[in-house]
Amino acid sequence: MNKVSYLIGLYNKESFVLDCVESILLEASDNIEIEVCIVDDGSTDNSYNLVFEKYKNNQNIKIFKFENNKGKNAAYNKAFTMATGEYICIFGADDVVIPGRTEKLLNSSIEYNTAIYGGLIAKDENLEEIYYKRFTNPQNIYSISMGNGLSGGCVIIPKKYCYDIFPIPENLKFEDWWIGYYLVKMDKVKTINEYVTYYRIGLNNDCGFHGGDIYDNIKKDYIRHLDYIKELRSVLNTPYLDKSEDLRNAFLGKPTKKIFYIKPFDSRSIRIILFKILGAKNVYNIFYLFKRILNKI
Repeated sequence: MNKVSYLIGLYNKESFVLDCVESILLEASDNIEIEVCIVDDGSTDNSYNLVFEKYKNNQNIKIFKFENNKGKNAAYNKAFTMATGEYICIFGADDVVIPGRTEKLLNSSIEYNTAIYGGLIAKDENLEEIYYKRFTNPQNIYSISMGNGLSGGCVIIPKKYCYDIFPIPENLKFEDWWIGYYLVKMDKVKTINEYVTYYRIGLNNDCGFHGGDIYDNIKKDYIRHLDYIKELRSVLNTPYLDKSEDLRNAFLGKPTKKIFYIKPFDSRSIRIILFKILGAKNVYNIFYLFKRILNKI
């Protein structure tokens, strides 16, 4: 019997959290024991009361509440201290498990002795319309330095590898990139082509988007990425982080260390040059223009 602990940071998700928890509990089987560790991050709606009343007598669910909002990473850090499973899953309080997810991830994790990432299906708030489907691509130090390619809600991690990851810095706005960077640095991560999570995209998502102005969406992410790059240097400081930082600064119209990055020369190198010469807003206006022209052809 293997025990899997799901960590949930809960903040103002009263409309979704019970669906989330119920989908996780259904993953229990003869071979898998499920534990759910929920930390309410000072919700101002009825989230905590709903969870407490429904699960207060369920021995497989642990519940804790912050009196004041401390941020999602503080909630995940607390939930990790509550977890007793040999395997850890980080999960969003508004997302839903795709049935069979835990077994697929767990079996692969046991086979390879690594963390395992699956894919996600992004849906609307009612989980009716599919926005997109995405498998997780394998990552290396360069790719994970340039941006997060590993979705935290799609992973299972052997707990023995989590002690270096936790506590996650509380000043960071999301957890995915920090966790993925550590796992790649340790060379303890693999991916499988299985969809494991229904990822709910609504108006108040911490990250991830569908529709709207792509420039504004990227700007929202790039602003908070600069804090991540600063923290990631303490984990593994590679020259790639300079390029990653310059990509964000070039987009935001800030000074950069360099403009030309030859090794490796890729689409990110081109973007830095274009952002510095033309400005990011102009680059995306040109992109939209060509897109409209192509749609008319």
